[in-house]
Amino acid sequence: MERASGADCRGGTNRTVAIADWSRQLPVMAAATNQRLGFHDRQRARAMNIRDRQKDGRTENKTTMNGNEMITEELCKDLDMQDGEMREFQVQGQSILLVRNNGVFSAVGNKCSHYGAPLSKGVLVGDRVRCPWHGACFNVKNGDIEEFPGLDSLPCFTVKVENGSVCIVTSKMELESSKRVKSMSSRSAGDRSAVVMVGAGPAALVCAETLRQEGYTGRIVLVTRERHIPYDRTKLSKAMNAKAVEIYLRPIEFYKEHDLEVWTEKQAVSINTDEAKVKFKDGSFLQYSQLLIATGSRPRELTCPGATLQNVFYLRSPEDANAISEAAAGKNVVIMGSSFIATGRRHFALQQCKSPSTTLTLCKIRQPWT
Repeated sequence: MERASGADCRGGTNRTVAIADWSRQLPVMAAATNQRLGFHDRQRARAMNIRDRQKDGRTENKTTMNGNEMITEELCKDLDMQDGEMREFQVQGQSILLVRNNGVFSAVGNKCSHYGAPLSKGVLVGDRVRCPWHGACFNVKNGDIEEFPGLDSLPCFTVKVENGSVCIVTSKMELESSKRVKSMSSRSAGDRSAVVMVGAGPAALVCAETLRQEGYTGRIVLVTRERHIPYDRTKLSKAMNAKAVEIYLRPIEFYKEHDLEVWTEKQAVSINTDEAKVKFKDGSFLQYSQLLIATGSRPRELTCPGATLQNVFYLRSPEDANAISEAAAGKNVVIMGSSFIATGRRHFALQQCKSPSTTLTLCKIRQPWT
């Protein structure tokens, strides 16, 4: 057998050997294969360099099948934080709270779901962080709200520790969500029980949501003599010109989605505990299995001379707040009472009142519902 020259194997033009033996083609195939392998090696090396540069930049992004971008970002090194320590980190413009407790890292949203206070400035006790503003408490392991005020839980993120680096793994959609509603059950047609709540403020709403979160499948009815679904009454003294819909605690669709009935403009006048019935002003009744009375309080009316004058107002509803805001423009304002809520009204009044010519009296002396 003749042996082909190197030029022959490379396919040169001075090819002089013509041998049909398959074995003589092996050098050509091997050379071509080596060239292809070298190309793929270079491609893999280039990809690895890109990943290394992303890691050096602390962020690695991937896109899932549904188009939701996944984010992996290094927050710190394992040894940078001590047990019982919490820190705020920014991940693509979003504030994240990282906690180390008993050697385990956990990450939740850093903004309190109530009014957005930075939880990193609060107090960490065990697995609970307390808001520095109004005292709401959250579990740092799962983000669940455990003490109120507030309704929503915090978003919770996956944390991985690899090669001494503490990384957060989440989706862009989850990262952009500052609040999370716990999963809730729905009403079952076979459950004939009913929980009735007289009053439809934050206390009644939290009770209703908690029942659904704990798996209650019976009927839930919130009853209020006001014309509105549950709203944040504390905002009435801070933004007295706000529309009622702007301070609703939940949108109307929320109640439909979770089978929560809200009866508005329905005033309870008596309760028969022997028959488990609530009687209303219009003569109708409502049967209950369990009853919650959560009516809050109302302003105590003045009994001094002049208490019935036209420019004396009481604050309890959005309509009251709007009327006060309109009447207070350019007037002097006298606030009866010195509570936290009265202080909020004073701040609003200072922005609205300019003229010393007229006096407007606002009353906020509270007493239990009767």
